[in-house]
Amino acid sequence: MKKIKKIFALLIAMVMVLGMSTSVFAASTFTITLNGAIKGAKYEAYKVFDVTYDAADNNKVNYSIISVHDVSTIEGFSSVFKIVGDGTKYVERANSDVTDEQIINWLKNHETQVKAKCEKAVEVTNNAGSDAITLDVGSAGYYFIASTLGDKSAVTIDTAHPTATVNSKITDGPSVDDNAKKIVIDGKEVDVADLEPGTVVDFKVEFNATNYVVNNGEQTVILNYVVEDAPNGFAIQEDTVSVSLDGNQTAPTITKSVGTDGKLTVTIPWGTKTGEGDGAVITPATYNNPTKVTVTYKATLTAVTKATNKATVSYNDDKKVGDDETEVYNHIVDVDKVDADNTSTKLPGAQFAIKNSEGKYYKVTETTTGEDDSAKTTYVVTWVEALADATTYWTSAEKTNAGTTYQQVEFKGLEAGTYKLVEVTAPKGYNLAAEKEFTLNAPTEKLSDTSILTVSYSVEDKKGTTLPSTGGIGTTIFYIIGAILVIGAGVVLVTRRRMNAN
Repeated sequence: MKKIKKIFALLIAMVMVLGMSTSVFAASTFTITLNGAIKGAKYEAYKVFDVTYDAADNNKVNYSIISVHDVSTIEGFSSVFKIVGDGTKYVERANSDVTDEQIINWLKNHETQVKAKCEKAVEVTNNAGSDAITLDVGSAGYYFIASTLGDKSAVTIDTAHPTATVNSKITDGPSVDDNAKKIVIDGKEVDVADLEPGTVVDFKVEFNATNYVVNNGEQTVILNYVVEDAPNGFAIQEDTVSVSLDGNQTAPTITKSVGTDGKLTVTIPWGTKTGEGDGAVITPATYNNPTKVTVTYKATLTAVTKATNKATVSYNDDKKVGDDETEVYNHIVDVDKVDADNTSTKLPGAQFAIKNSEGKYYKVTETTTGEDDSAKTTYVVTWVEALADATTYWTSAEKTNAGTTYQQVEFKGLEAGTYKLVEVTAPKGYNLAAEKEFTLNAPTEKLSDTSILTVSYSVEDKKGTTLPSTGGIGTTIFYIIGAILVIGAGVVLVTRRRMNAN
């Protein structure tokens, strides 16, 4: 029968800072000392296996199933353990490749089932704020240790080794990753995108939630998490907001709202509090520590040039965890009409359209709400088949080819891609220019200067050929041709007479 090592490697999996504390509870024959305990945290020890040791070699131990607390029925047991023996069910590693970490992870990932199956040997709350507390487990065994902070480990206690020490390593509470806020495009997560107004954009906000937070060596129960998403240039679709918790945990009932300023607020209940003052009863949540919380929703891009979307995560209403911001860009195309023979001369009276790579024409819808300082304009870009349905712009304020007041053409909200600039109408006295192809490139990182999103093009027109004002092609040419014919006829006549005379 294969022997398992005396002590399984400790796995510490949780989130919160190593606190200062020390309080030693009554010592007995079998005790576990936990270093780095946090004030207010509760620590529990569950007996997973019975343990006996080899009297001839104190480093050799045998592990066996506890008949009334049989953990072999828990999912995944056979991936890390196997049972040997006919009478007593001894436990060994499933094979030589199973590591200590895999065993600890199995216990951690099945914490709820382990707690339900196993005998709780002891429960201690660190009310005194001690750096070390003692768990009096009462008998030899292999123990799974868990805390309300999410700290988890396992240790063997036997008659040859009646005491053990576990070092707690925890972080200080909830956190956000470097890229907490993400734009999701075709399954890819980015923090910068290049899109045209009217595009429906998928957003994701993620953070690591814990049931407690530790400050100055004391723990505080987290009662709620609040995600605030402040868009600038987006209209959030409230009915698309959803919240999920990892590990197949059930998400709590959430409240969500989009204010008149367009800001989304999502409140996620966590722990509970009943009553006030000294009589208040606070019950912590029992979610995994940490739990990855994911908030997703859709929003319609309504801005040109640049739109931003900043998410802020906090707990207990106003304690900030962190924030992150995404940015979405699109382009402005400026067009000037100039004389081909004198490019410094700008020509009023030209009409322009833009065509995309599919041969469809640009159309923009602008909607303005409010007045004066509160006025706000939103944009939607679409592409239409017919030029008659497209948005076109004139280089004359009069919007005719005979106009005399020059103005620059400006197409807003174009995303990255290849397009053609189409002159629909030429200024009076000029010929139409050929279509001009151009390409817009998407930024790959956040921009401090958005002026590069505006590109300018000059389109040259040549003057038309001067045509006669009356008489078709004119009469002068006929007089010249007639004179030539008369002279030619005279020469022929004289030549024949001389020949006849001879």
